[in-house]
Amino acid sequence: MYELYLENCTKKFNDNYQPVSASVYRQIFNEEFNLGFYKPKKDQCGECSKYDLMTSTEKEGHRVELEEHLARNEEAQRAKATDKQRACENASFRSVTFFAVSPSSTVVRCIPHVRQAKVVLLQLHSI
Repeated sequence: MYELYLENCTKKFNDNYQPVSASVYRQIFNEEFNLGFYKPKKDQCGECSKYDLMTSTEKEGHRVELEEHLARNEEAQRAKATDKQRACENASFRSVTFFAVSPSSTVVRCIPHVRQAKVVLLQLHSI
């Protein structure tokens, strides 16, 4: 963002304005505006985020659904890891993973083996 600030100063003021240093910019940004950036270690799917925002009572009613969701996620992660390992060991094996987002949930699908160089997704069926 500091680079954008410098560009903006140059466009607006030409050489008539001396931009502040990066450290001053950072200090003003962090202290006066109390803003900062956080990069999450891992994205969280919509279902898990929705569950986190529920009240305790709502969570109790949706606990089974969450457990099923987490079990499907673990199964997908295991399949992905297995296919990745196989692709590393076998040069003729290719594995493709893609994420399909639907309004109600996120679905992970693995295509374990494709013999052609190009893959075309014709239709995504609901699950």
